[in-house]
Amino acid sequence: VSEIYVEPTCIITLGEGNIDSDPLFLNTSSGDYHLLPDSPCIDAGDPNYVPEPNETDLDGNQRVISGLIDMGAYEFIPRIEVAMRLTPQVVNCRSKGKWIKAHLVLPEGIGINDVNANVQVWPESLNVIPQYVNIFINEDNLVEIEVTFNRADFSVSDSFDGTITIIGTLTTGQYFYGTDTIRIITNKQQQLTNFASQWLRTGPDLNADLDNSGHVDFKDFSIFANNWCDVCPE
Repeated sequence: VSEIYVEPTCIITLGEGNIDSDPLFLNTSSGDYHLLPDSPCIDAGDPNYVPEPNETDLDGNQRVISGLIDMGAYEFIPRIEVAMRLTPQVVNCRSKGKWIKAHLVLPEGIGINDVNANVQVWPESLNVIPQYVNIFINEDNLVEIEVTFNRADFSVSDSFDGTITIIGTLTTGQYFYGTDTIRIITNKQQQLTNFASQWLRTGPDLNADLDNSGHVDFKDFSIFANNWCDVCPE
């Protein structure tokens, strides 16, 4: 197994058989060097390596799972997809609401003690830290995890498509994840909403017949709305 050192700005590899690609660790900021599904380290260890009987990785899992050993201290185990929903589904960051919550329901057969409560769950690719995590048995007798985020800390980039994935871990070292979508109302969207309330009533005075049909209707408003977010500042 090759030796890989990670620094904040670069990757340094030593010895033969190393790679100069990003190993795609799960969460280096918290010291979690498990591999993400697209990691180039998966099945990239010594192709001639034969594990000892009952040999395990640092999690105690089988050292070789898919026929070839992975590079690093942890053998990659495919993540489990679980049901998840976000509340609320539409968020206006300027509103007085305080929380955004993710509700993950684990599959039948997984108990509360199977969830690694010592490892924080987190949203993938978003710099948001959970405020509270509650693990309990729901009315369907399934393990449910409620993750609460402070809405004031919730920010998104221009490339955000509304999809949020939450990741957690089991005591076996296996990871689970849930995905849902949320709509973020920005300042420009709020401005458009306010303008829409006056659109049809004052349209003729605004020369709003944008499709030159001879009258103002929602087709004209649709043309206006499609161009709004491209020109209206935040």
